[in-house]
Amino acid sequence: MIKKVAYSFFILLLIFFSCRSNFIDVERPTKDTPLNKEGIFYVLPLSKIIVEVEISKIIKTKGPYVNYTEKYLGKLSNVIRENNTTWELNNISFHSVSVPDSQNVFYLTQNTGTPLPVKLTKEGFLISYNCDEEYTSNDYKFFKNNTYNNSELNFSFDIISSDKAYKIKYDTIYKIQTYDTIIKKIPILKPSIVKKTIEEQAEELADKITILTDDRAALLVGEGDNDYLPQGAALKLMLNQIDNLMASYIKMFIGQTDTIHYKYYYTYTPTKDDINTDISLFKFSINSGVLPVDNLFGEDVILKFSSISNLKSIEDYTTLHNFYFTSDKPKNKGLYYRIPQKVKLQVLYKNQILAENSMLIAQLGTVTFLPAKMFNNENLKIKFYPDLGSIKQIYY
Repeated sequence: MIKKVAYSFFILLLIFFSCRSNFIDVERPTKDTPLNKEGIFYVLPLSKIIVEVEISKIIKTKGPYVNYTEKYLGKLSNVIRENNTTWELNNISFHSVSVPDSQNVFYLTQNTGTPLPVKLTKEGFLISYNCDEEYTSNDYKFFKNNTYNNSELNFSFDIISSDKAYKIKYDTIYKIQTYDTIIKKIPILKPSIVKKTIEEQAEELADKITILTDDRAALLVGEGDNDYLPQGAALKLMLNQIDNLMASYIKMFIGQTDTIHYKYYYTYTPTKDDINTDISLFKFSINSGVLPVDNLFGEDVILKFSSISNLKSIEDYTTLHNFYFTSDKPKNKGLYYRIPQKVKLQVLYKNQILAENSMLIAQLGTVTFLPAKMFNNENLKIKFYPDLGSIKQIYY
């Protein structure tokens, strides 16, 4: 009889521990929560949106000979008459980075007391349960507003002339000489260096342009002794040099345009209250460029979120069944994870869409769980999307 009772008790213990073998517990720890079991902390991710804005400062500088362009070069359509500076919005793109969500930190334990087969990122995001999953963590980039491509800019003009801005001027003076009783005035030319007038410089440079144009045409049609004309790569090099020289001459009349490129980065952490709400990133003015949002000038550049996927039914279900932690039930329902919300991002300026894209945002979705009883199966394997906190794959 004693043997039967002992055997029955042993069978009950086997059933009990087999049912409890891999059950997990999850707590949302606070400073007052005792951690009586060995376990691990994991955290759900929070999506931060980075809006990358590329703008250009366009500087137009008139040429020193602009007033003589039509006289010596004819009517041209691209002549800069006045110095001018404007700003343009060029390109806007979206990026996202995942950071730990301090409101969704969990303490995970396993009833068996054996090590948890959980793989985490260095931030504490879930990678996998009970399986190996490859994951390359993206290091956070600390963006800095900067400028670039301005090393080759030249905002001044060199006076291009063979004798620069000066010429030799001859003045006639008279030397008085006496021959017996006869007095004579003998003319003598006295040279002096004087500055050329702007029109003289313009005329001289226009003559150079004409000569270069004729030389270029002669090379192309093969005028002269063909035995000494350049061929192939040598001809191409010579034509390029002529073109570059002509361009530098012509800009003395028509002016030049220089562009400085800037990059600005704006980081924003969206909440559910931001859906269908206009969020001012900065102000922009064609005359002043990027301005703070509280500036009185410029127009607002707006960031807008709108939902693509509808997760309300899931949120209602989790609320109805008390899926979330409460004060009287601080323990688990199972392994918590996110279902992210897919949203459409837009950047608008003067009611025009400058950029548009779709993106999954972790915290705009909902938090739910995998039932604890699932983890009683030793063959259970789960893979996650660490940057979103969502499930990638479940298999047995």
